[in-house]
Amino acid sequence: MDCLLEIKNLTIAYRTGGGHSTTAVDGVSLNLSKGESLGLVGESGSGKSTIGAAVMGLLPRNAEIVSGEILFNGEDLLRTDAETLRQLRWKQLSMIFQAAMNALNPIQRVGDQIVEAIRVHEPETGPTQALGRVETLFHQMGIPLERLRHFPHQYSGGMRQRAIIAMALACNPQLIIADEPTTALDVIVQDQILKTILALQKELSLAILFISHDIAVIADVCHHVGVMYAGQIVEIGSSEEVFATPGHPYTRALLGAHITLSDDGKAPRAIMDNSNDTEEVDIGCRFAPRCLSVKAECHKTAPQWLKRSETHWIRCPMAPAKNSEA
Repeated sequence: MDCLLEIKNLTIAYRTGGGHSTTAVDGVSLNLSKGESLGLVGESGSGKSTIGAAVMGLLPRNAEIVSGEILFNGEDLLRTDAETLRQLRWKQLSMIFQAAMNALNPIQRVGDQIVEAIRVHEPETGPTQALGRVETLFHQMGIPLERLRHFPHQYSGGMRQRAIIAMALACNPQLIIADEPTTALDVIVQDQILKTILALQKELSLAILFISHDIAVIADVCHHVGVMYAGQIVEIGSSEEVFATPGHPYTRALLGAHITLSDDGKAPRAIMDNSNDTEEVDIGCRFAPRCLSVKAECHKTAPQWLKRSETHWIRCPMAPAKNSEA
């Protein structure tokens, strides 16, 4: 398939007080093809949302792109002027935000907000035509049309999230970044939202970069998975490969900590608590302080990429010395 999004050796740091900085994303590379989905999974603070914000050009002011490229349809978004990037947003790439209530204007009717987004990016579209498109989106999302005239506070959490998805789809983008789109929703609503996203992806051939700390959600909705720890991708591959034969100790720990409804009698295993600060580990494996399989070499050997298949790679300090890129 044609590559839609290609991230090459992306490193992002945040400036903190006293002239210091901390690295949030460290040398990340990944590809996403048209019509496919890639899930980024990992703990809070692992750098997932920073990558999504970088693709959208929405990093905070104290963020600095240290190195790398973000190619969208072959164009480097990091070297695109602000006006061109503004035109790309919503029209070609859009975002489903984590906090739906914060993403909507509390004093503007929800339907008007989506109509406005369409008309800003498609000035040739008249108000009646834009409203008709929003009505179609609401029907697709299962939102009653009378809700068009309501304000965000009149929506339930699940309905607000559906409205945000409708807004993300309003201008028929090629790529959607879904940043924790089901956080704070109950499991029934979460399941409904995920099924809606999957159905729309199939119907519209959307590419989705799905960001979540919930490994079960990623398993349900994504073709490919990138496991992130302390700013780095430590394992990447197809969902079948990563979940059936996890190679990195952190991936196995995430799966082991997940609660299931099976009757195998195995209780979930907590991951050893330790700081997730990238500055603490200059050499060796960053997961070594928490790894149950740690060896002496793990603290002093730089992690290498180990190829398990053409599509499955793991980063482990015990891998062969030959270094390859994922």
